[in-house]
Amino acid sequence: MEMLAQQWMNPRPLTVTPGTMLAEAKAIMEKYWVRHLLVVEGDALVGMLSDRDVRMASLPPGPGYTDAEREARLARVAVRDAMTRDPRTVGPDALLVDVARLMLEHRFGGVPVVGGGRLVGILTETDILRAFIKMVEGDRAP
Repeated sequence: MEMLAQQWMNPRPLTVTPGTMLAEAKAIMEKYWVRHLLVVEGDALVGMLSDRDVRMASLPPGPGYTDAEREARLARVAVRDAMTRDPRTVGPDALLVDVARLMLEHRFGGVPVVGGGRLVGILTETDILRAFIKMVEGDRAP
């Protein structure tokens, strides 16, 4: 059974712009329980922001910073300063096994899906696990 990226991707990924402040990006991640936001300028994918990127940006040099000071830092730092620029992408017709292999090899938690020159979705570890369960359990899977 051939499984394709487009069958398992989230076709409505959450996005932010490079100018979005990290505090807002973090709030979006927490509200929707996601670990990745795609960064767009118009229709163009320009980056990807992970929860790890946000955590790293909130850690100013030196010990002894309070949570409040770290949160305040996020209000002053833009997504463009923490995101991964020009992330690896896959096409909607990519084989899911190839996407899983790419994610495993590079330790990606998610991969943007781009088709026809525009962002069409995102595939995350959760999507890969859902596909695996469906494959193993067949019709019994949720």
